[in-house]
Amino acid sequence: MSPAATRDGINLCAESENETWRVVDAEPMLHDEVRRIFVSACRRVATFILVLIAIFISLVAWHYYVTAPWTRNGSVRVQVANVAPQISGKIVSVQVADNQFVHRGDVLYVIDPFDFDIAVRTTRSLVEQRAADLEVKQAEAARRQNLSSLATTPEQQQIYAGSAAEARAAYDAAQHQLAQAELNLRRTKVLSPVDGYVTNLLLRAGDYAVAGAINISVIDTNSFWIDGYFEETKMARVCIGERLEAHLMG
Repeated sequence: MSPAATRDGINLCAESENETWRVVDAEPMLHDEVRRIFVSACRRVATFILVLIAIFISLVAWHYYVTAPWTRNGSVRVQVANVAPQISGKIVSVQVADNQFVHRGDVLYVIDPFDFDIAVRTTRSLVEQRAADLEVKQAEAARRQNLSSLATTPEQQQIYAGSAAEARAAYDAAQHQLAQAELNLRRTKVLSPVDGYVTNLLLRAGDYAVAGAINISVIDTNSFWIDGYFEETKMARVCIGERLEAHLMG
């Protein structure tokens, strides 16, 4: 084969001296060379970009795990209202269920009010009796004070005045007893002290409630907070008022 001749970007090849020249197009060869160079450049650029991404991810991970204020050593805390009755008696009705949400002031359970209702009625009658006795004693003392020394003596006046004072004290004491009896009657309905969820409810109708003994608990939903324990190297970036995120792990 004879060497090729080039004219105007076209290779002219002849297989022998006596044969006619045939035309061979050089553009596909040029395209292959450009494609090879382009692919090689893309690979280098992609490799460089991947190296930069790896360096960036490494820096971010190092910053996050070494200097950023984060911790897995934390826990969610909440206040629990442990409710105990202020009076003793048999429970006749439980008006909540376990894990039920209750509002402050809702009735949790009811203690048998019969004895306390009787106490209120009895004490109210006692107050009325003391009031009548006080009225009589005060009237007698007032009459003795208006009599002359011929009809009464200073000693008698003092005796009747003392009786009126005793009647006044007895009336006041009866009123205090009535107030206490009415308060005990209201306490037969045990109320929730907070907004929250009833937890670990084991109470049943028929149980006996003892004054001061805790028998029901309510989780205060307005008291949640998180305790977090950070390494000393991360405390410098913990600032008051900063926003934080918490993800529960279990």
